[in-house]
Amino acid sequence: MVFHLPLGITATAYQDSVLIKDSTGETETYKLQPLHIENGGKDIHLTGITAAEDGSIILVMEGKKIPEPGFHTFRVTADADGVDGPKSATEDEFSATVDLFSRILPEGAGILEVSPESAAAGSKQTLTMTYTFGADFNEGWVEFALPEEITARAGQDKIIVDGAEKFLTEYDLSDDGRKVYVTGITAQKGAVMSLIIYDRTIPEPGSYIFRASSDADGEVANIPATLGTGSEFTAFFAFSEINKGNEIVKSFVMAINEGDGEAALELLADNVTYVDNYMDGFL
Repeated sequence: MVFHLPLGITATAYQDSVLIKDSTGETETYKLQPLHIENGGKDIHLTGITAAEDGSIILVMEGKKIPEPGFHTFRVTADADGVDGPKSATEDEFSATVDLFSRILPEGAGILEVSPESAAAGSKQTLTMTYTFGADFNEGWVEFALPEEITARAGQDKIIVDGAEKFLTEYDLSDDGRKVYVTGITAQKGAVMSLIIYDRTIPEPGSYIFRASSDADGEVANIPATLGTGSEFTAFFAFSEINKGNEIVKSFVMAINEGDGEAALELLADNVTYVDNYMDGFL
């Protein structure tokens, strides 16, 4: 098997790894050696691989700088039984391709956090979404996007901006409480605003994504609005009381919040449908 990397991304011996996983989830991990790396690091050539048909081979590359904005295509060629076997190699045709899309994020993206990060399904909780401003705000705005199972309510939930509190009004809400839009914000970079949702019943077990986007100068439009990606989205995990205290909960939340999609997928149950919204910058 040969992994062909896009221009600008190269493999590093003794740092990057190959994982061979069978159908039961058992995994063997191998560090890349110099003999595996060809074409200036753009090709990784692996031989002597034994793996089941329903298993998987994963290339893990750590600490790579993302190339310039655009699509970057990863390709694989393979031969299931080696050069001496009856099966033909893929030769000039690629058996698999996948595209990485990179783009420049606007400057001034903030940081969104939710507390607590997890709670038992069916329990009553007060959730606090804290957004740290990534730029100086002058009559700017922030929009929180909430999951449909956990919505905001006028007259009950609160916004706190740099210490000043106010109850939400109908004017602040849209999409049946899934969107909270706060305008006229003037605050310095590093200041904090919070959206507090009181006494909410936690929905059924699963992960729930919260996002925030902002525009530091509002209608003036000298500074572009942020995208609600990267540090501006975070996951909350509702778990069953049966699994209370299970390390899987903490591991899943950590994987989502650190952008480690591969690790998050490893923790999903077999009957979970995964939708890849990578073009929107989130899982």
